[in-house]
Amino acid sequence: LDEAETVLALTNDDEDNLMVSVLVEKFAKDQKEIDDKRTMALINKPNYSLLQSSLKIDDLIDPRMTTVSSILKHIHKGTIENAYTISNGEYEVIEAEIIETSELINKEIKNSNLPEESRIGAVLRDKKIIIPRSNFIFKKDDIKIIIDYAHTPDAYEKVLSSIKNLNKGKINILFGCGGNRDETKRATMGAIADKYSDYLWITPDNPRFEDIDKINNQIINGIKSNHYSSYKDRGKGLKDALGTLKNDDILIVLGKGRENYQLIKNKRIFHSDYEIIMEYINEN
Repeated sequence: LDEAETVLALTNDDEDNLMVSVLVEKFAKDQKEIDDKRTMALINKPNYSLLQSSLKIDDLIDPRMTTVSSILKHIHKGTIENAYTISNGEYEVIEAEIIETSELINKEIKNSNLPEESRIGAVLRDKKIIIPRSNFIFKKDDIKIIIDYAHTPDAYEKVLSSIKNLNKGKINILFGCGGNRDETKRATMGAIADKYSDYLWITPDNPRFEDIDKINNQIINGIKSNHYSSYKDRGKGLKDALGTLKNDDILIVLGKGRENYQLIKNKRIFHSDYEIIMEYINEN
């Protein structure tokens, strides 16, 4: 446990997995490392997901829901960005992009031939969220933002190579490397991001006790182009990156996923890529 950054509890017993995660959190707190341990527990009973917040477990793995989501993506393949279920699988939620050839373009919702039981909850257009009514007319919406937890060279290669082949516009990548971790991979990750991008935004990603400029400079050592900006403040870098997006552009935000904190020295400082993005969309 002293060396582990992430602890996965993957036994066949849900209760054991939850208990292990709770004990890890207690161990980390006793060692004053509460902000430096990530816990993940495997569960097979969906109702246990309600305990995640109270038990302070970082992530719950539900194979049943993961399988269902994968099936939904396959069934609705083509324009699906995300697909998942809620209420123990009773409903499916689908995030889809309206592409140029879509039959929905320039049609009102009431004339769109969508299944009667389906509902359009929200539409993102021109950086604004629209709650549509029956007379709402669909249009092509090109700007896409992807948030991903990728934080290793292998993960970068897989994520970025897939996106590179799908996108028509400029690819912007915002990322960083964790402090007090393997320094040798930083230049490699910079090189991979440089290979698949038109512009890079280098920002902190849990610097811990290391100097942010040192981490960023080690990343830059792997970058051959001069198409990048370096930031000490991830929030400012993210806002600047969002402000440059044009139609067909894409912004890939790597490293933190849905995490809502930055690890700076021995403190967990609130930071949410997701909330910054949604706030920017709502204000613009």
